[in-house]
Amino acid sequence: MSADPVGRDGRPVDDNITDLLAGAVHVLRGAVAAAFSPGTAAHSPVIWANLPDAAIATDLDALASAAAEHNGPWGAADATGWWAWNEPITAAESDAAGSGAFAVAFKDRGPLDDEEDGTVRLFARLSATILRPRDPTGELARQRRVDDLVSTISERLMSTTHPTLQADLSWTLETLCGFLGADAAFLRRNDRPRGVSILVGEYPGRGLPLEDDPLGIVPFDADPIFSATKELKTPIVVRNATEQDERYAERVRDGVGVDEFTGAGVPLVHGDQTEGLLAFAYLSHFNWTEHDVNALRAVAALLVQLLHRVDAENRLRRIALTDDLTGLPNRRA
Repeated sequence: MSADPVGRDGRPVDDNITDLLAGAVHVLRGAVAAAFSPGTAAHSPVIWANLPDAAIATDLDALASAAAEHNGPWGAADATGWWAWNEPITAAESDAAGSGAFAVAFKDRGPLDDEEDGTVRLFARLSATILRPRDPTGELARQRRVDDLVSTISERLMSTTHPTLQADLSWTLETLCGFLGADAAFLRRNDRPRGVSILVGEYPGRGLPLEDDPLGIVPFDADPIFSATKELKTPIVVRNATEQDERYAERVRDGVGVDEFTGAGVPLVHGDQTEGLLAFAYLSHFNWTEHDVNALRAVAALLVQLLHRVDAENRLRRIALTDDLTGLPNRRA
């Protein structure tokens, strides 16, 4: 009888994918990002990165996803300014073909030696526990918890209109913070024509006017993390964020008054376009389980639908109250 590997918090490793990704980046010399791509819609991909290399993480995610989909190529892969190692993940010991990919990005170092090669394979084997059948009783309880969360948020957001939008967004972020044990949460929308990321919701509220808030309207090219969020398609975790880029550190200090935290986010994706980010800040160690990631992706989809619906309602209201020729308020206004 074999026991499942256990993480440092006592839970099975299949509940600690972010710990596995962080561990790979920490243990392997020159590693700057790691990606888990399950190769199946039944599981969620996750990426982990050092802040200055957040853009590399999104490219690494694409590389791992392609390898998982096409069952290779495996091993080393070159990119501009960095390189990656792609390792197959198999859902069962008897599987000959890979069921996913575990990838690590490296900078400023040469090829892996035999010991490091073995280390990457070890992390891939540990991450494979996520793809294997689990205890149905525990799975059902976890899934019910996620379903209850998504159902509760969905019920609240279905009745949201423009006048209640900010209150409902704040309630949603507060609810998610409680579910995840996060210290703060932010909702941002991408304004592509202007090239900026705009804060549209937060918990807890800081009471700052948008135009005076260092985190209010931020150009995508302001620092690496905002640059990465422009095209982000996969949940991302960024450790020790303020230690790695002074521009971002100064913005965070001015905005929220903290010097060290770990950030995590789920993109808001509509079609093939990234429209924003649901982001969380932790002042201490945390881990997202796969169930947490699934819940956040579901809520992100709800938020995309909500924001599009409210935008459409606002456009209809403007059309109804504005003269077509002059653009001035009409008699109904």
